[in-house]
Amino acid sequence: MNFNDSIIQYLKEGLSDSEIISNIYSKYAIVLNKKTLLNKRLMVEKMVGHKLKFDISKKIDFKLPNTIKNEFKNYMCDEFTILNLKDEKISYLINLVTRDNVLTEIEKDFLSQKTEELSLPHDLIEKANEYILSKNPYLDNIFSLILSDGIIKKEEIMFLLEKTIENEFDEEHVNNRFWKFAINFHLNKFLEIESFSKLIKIWYTANKLSFDVIYKSDNFLSQFKLFHSNDIKLSIDLALDFFEKKLTDSICSHFKTKDFEINNLYNSIDFKNNELKFVVDKNLKLKSEPSADLVDIKNSFKSHPMKAYGDYKKLMESNNPNISNKKLKEGFRLLIEDN
Repeated sequence: MNFNDSIIQYLKEGLSDSEIISNIYSKYAIVLNKKTLLNKRLMVEKMVGHKLKFDISKKIDFKLPNTIKNEFKNYMCDEFTILNLKDEKISYLINLVTRDNVLTEIEKDFLSQKTEELSLPHDLIEKANEYILSKNPYLDNIFSLILSDGIIKKEEIMFLLEKTIENEFDEEHVNNRFWKFAINFHLNKFLEIESFSKLIKIWYTANKLSFDVIYKSDNFLSQFKLFHSNDIKLSIDLALDFFEKKLTDSICSHFKTKDFEINNLYNSIDFKNNELKFVVDKNLKLKSEPSADLVDIKNSFKSHPMKAYGDYKKLMESNNPNISNKKLKEGFRLLIEDN
């Protein structure tokens, strides 16, 4: 394969301009200029009947949407636990002493006394201590009430904010715990919100490309600012705006391309039907609908080769009057060799 054929192949595979320039130099010691590459790109686009865009699916092994969803949930809820004690007395005591996220010495003495008095497990203090900060059952009860019907109303957000201020809870902790609780128990409901489903697609892509600044759980959830307003949909939309730019900038910088379109990522992962809709044909074969004229020319080549070339030349010149004979011959060769 000569270097021209390699350029065409790299374009078909969705490589960025910088990757193609680097590969051609490494393989053939030829410095490919951007003008030449642009001409090649335009030629291939005319052949296939649509613009060539950077294809993220060729850089990442995308799993089925249900797997993506489960990976997201497992990652975000890693080490997430809830107070789930069958003994109501134990549950009540731990709720009582951990409400303010502080376990004082007096509260420890109180639990020790109740342990002996009620013949409770001796690890009661340890259980209470484990729940401090990261697993506050008082908050979980509020979250459960707010999320019970799957609709988060402005009054519920204001109530949670009031309790956060009243108990002097750290807002960042409440925000983080709320979203982990929501993802753990109500992920399917949140997937019905389009902007939230887009955020999962962004997270998965960033995770597979090791963009820590995006996919790490603390970084990710910190942008879901629950108390930014009393409209939770607005909070999700703001997070989406932030991470859309982050992912686009990261991909364009990492792959040295300007051709990444995030909507292609969104449209290619269908959570509802558990389907991936990325283009499977990596060779971008000729499409009959958008380029019916080229299909006819290719089909007539065997019986009328000269006429086929004449028709091809006429078609190309109608789109690009200044096209050179060299480009015409090269494009025609690629057309008839494309299987």
